[in-house]
Amino acid sequence: MTSQSNTSQLKLALDKVAEVLTQENVQDLTFVCEDISPEERDTITNTGELFDALEYHNLLKDHKINAVIFWLDQLGLSQASEFLKEYRKTHVKENENAQTRCFIHEDQVFKCFCLSCNTKVCPDCAVSAHIQLLNCDVINLSTISEEISKRRQKLSKEKENVKVKAEYVKELWKFKEQFVAKCREQARSRILLDSSSLEKIVQERKQKLIERVEMTRRDRDLPKETPEKNTQNPLYKRVPNDGAFGSVEESILIGIVVVPGKILVHIYDERKNNGKVVLRCFTSDDNSKDILREEVTIDNHIDPVVMSNITMYHGSVDHVLFAVGNEVFDLSPQMPVSLSGFRLSVSKLVIQEVPRGSWITSMTAHFPDNNFNSEFAISTSFDHKIREYKISGSALRTIDIQEQVPFKFIYKVAYCRNIFALLFRGRKDVILVDATATVKQFGTLSLPSSITGVLPINIIWTGSTWLVLYVSYGNDNKWKVVQYERTGKFLNVCNEGTSSYQMDVLISITRWGNDGYGVSANLNFLMFEI
Repeated sequence: MTSQSNTSQLKLALDKVAEVLTQENVQDLTFVCEDISPEERDTITNTGELFDALEYHNLLKDHKINAVIFWLDQLGLSQASEFLKEYRKTHVKENENAQTRCFIHEDQVFKCFCLSCNTKVCPDCAVSAHIQLLNCDVINLSTISEEISKRRQKLSKEKENVKVKAEYVKELWKFKEQFVAKCREQARSRILLDSSSLEKIVQERKQKLIERVEMTRRDRDLPKETPEKNTQNPLYKRVPNDGAFGSVEESILIGIVVVPGKILVHIYDERKNNGKVVLRCFTSDDNSKDILREEVTIDNHIDPVVMSNITMYHGSVDHVLFAVGNEVFDLSPQMPVSLSGFRLSVSKLVIQEVPRGSWITSMTAHFPDNNFNSEFAISTSFDHKIREYKISGSALRTIDIQEQVPFKFIYKVAYCRNIFALLFRGRKDVILVDATATVKQFGTLSLPSSITGVLPINIIWTGSTWLVLYVSYGNDNKWKVVQYERTGKFLNVCNEGTSSYQMDVLISITRWGNDGYGVSANLNFLMFEI
């Protein structure tokens, strides 16, 4: 008999069932319930009327509720079925008959056990409801002990296998970690070894190439006979130096630049003799006696010395620039009351952007108009880029010209704002490149067809025109200094000459105001109007 407490709990369970059943579910339940007559079914339209009919036929009392659970399972209404199963599990006590006989098929006894539902079932229920509808795991009660023992042994073996596999995977993972670490260390060692070997090979080949070029230039440029009166003077052993390809003799003239007071600063490479770059200063009207000799010790004895042929102006001081490798040396004249007190202060700037194994091949100060600027540009070997800097060392921009001029590295460079004039070794014309927005080649500095047999070796921007020095590549030892407009139009030949002695041919030009200056390897210099 159902107690009042059970009745309350049953009502709560039925309320939960009513929440999940639809009107269609109600009609299905009335159809499967054989105790409800066809005439009575037509009157049932909701869960309240359904539950009243079930209670009327005593289907909601004690173990009869299992029949309702069975019908719900048959219709696939698992959520409603679970509410009643929970109520049955907690509030319905089994009697002696319920322990042996099925409450749905009363002529059947419990012979099976559903492991999935954790309940006893008769053979009919096992086949119809549990296996067919719910896909449950059903075993025979007579063999339950043996079956559970077998399954326990099987699970124990599977657990042991999983444990063995886990240990194996752990050991395998440990081995792979050690193997990867070993491979990484071997790769790192190999990379360092290869890098060191390659760097050594590059340096050796670089040195051999420099020595080969030095020997070729020395054989080609040194005079066959040296006047006896000059045999003791190292200046007459000097050969022209082009900055990127020159050979290092006792003393090589790199070029000249003019500072205030029309003092000509000559820069020599004497590293082979004493490891220094020497600066000798002369007045423009007398080159027989230098007013200053300044020596700068250079640790780099491999890369060439290059210089800017015009000065820069920054901080109320003029600046003379020359470079070796990736180092730029800034020479600032200290203007005296008298020439006897003239001095040059030296500071150094390291250009970190120069590619490793490369060196500065050319440099020039920016002289956009008649006012000096505090910017300079360099070109480097092994790439096709021009890099622009402030005199303070801060980088301004990098211009890649590889697509426009895919030649060897730049030999000389000069520029006016965004227009760059580029001189390449062995080319007869100077290429003009515009780097305003996009980099593009737009013209050349070419000689008239009437002038032949010469190649450009030096170029500067004067503030209004390009000034280019051409020398002969034959045996006639001639030179020409030519002016061009900014757009590349030929203007005129400012100065020209021929010498019987190769050391008297001009190798460098500079300017101050409207005066141009040219100097030869033997320190002979001349002035001309531009």
